[in-house]
Amino acid sequence: TISRNPKDTCVSMYKHAGEKPEFGMKGEFSDFVKLFLSGQCECGSFFDFTNEWYAESLRNPENVLWMTYEEMVADPSGSICKIAKFIGIGDLEPDSELIQKTVEKSSVASMKASSGVYAGNVRQGGIGNWRKHFSEEDSAFFDEEYQKQMEGVGLTYDFGDGLVM
Repeated sequence: TISRNPKDTCVSMYKHAGEKPEFGMKGEFSDFVKLFLSGQCECGSFFDFTNEWYAESLRNPENVLWMTYEEMVADPSGSICKIAKFIGIGDLEPDSELIQKTVEKSSVASMKASSGVYAGNVRQGGIGNWRKHFSEEDSAFFDEEYQKQMEGVGLTYDFGDGLVM
């Protein structure tokens, strides 16, 4: 399971919902934040999904690999090696040709160039872009709900620029 910090996830889902006519999303971002936090979005509750899969990864690590998007961005080669080992490909060196080619082909730029009809689903990647979208009020409201939903889970996220919670 790959999980992304929930503020960047919220922004991505808002952009996705706004660009797809079938979702009919016409509201402001502030409205969407409330929908996201209440689990009334395309994929249901981020917190239920995340907390259940994280718990399962702790109970059953041989069958559920837990990673975050942020750790993949920070160390793409190491992350791909971790996935390769998990799926039984074996121990690969981060600087091996296969790993480096995989890193190259899975970059945002490469995916945008080769996604064809799905190119709109690949926006920009990165960590911390939520700061450009959240008002101070929305961020504080989100943080309060995040703390409630994540209490006792033992999971933290990198929200960018040194903010980890």
